Formats: sequence, structure tokens, C-alpha cells
Amino acid sequence: MKKISSVNVIGSILNHFESGEKLTVKDCMRLYGTCDLRKYMTLLKRKGYENQDFWEESINRHGDTVKFKVYYL
Repeated sequence: MKKISSVNVIGSILNHFESGEKLTVKDCMRLYGTCDLRKYMTLLKRKGYENQDFWEESINRHGDTVKFKVYYL
């Protein structure tokens, strides 16, 4: 599996947000091969981007209620 550099990942995430879309950690893993979305949100904040998030609830495959964050700019 080809490793993607952090610069490419943060650029891809920024493009994703600039197109008006939101991301979860699961989406980030599926789309960009990293589960460290919080790190990239912190890096974007340090670069001056105003990021937002909210909690969402869903039911997992076992029938349990789970909470996760959704991030956007």
C-alpha cells in the first residue's frame, strides 16, 4: 500500500472542506487512508482556518447507540 504524505492528506482534506462537504474520522479513513482527522483539524486551525464540529448519533451494527464528531469549515 502506498503511503500518502501528510502534506497531500491535509491538502486533500482542505479541498474536501472547501467544496462544502463534512468529514468524520471514518470518512477520512476511507477517503484518505488516515484515522487522525483531529490532528489535521488542529493543523488547519493553526494555519488560520476556522473549523467547526458537532456530535452526531447513530446505531451501530450491534444495535448500540454510538456518538461521533462531524467536522467542517
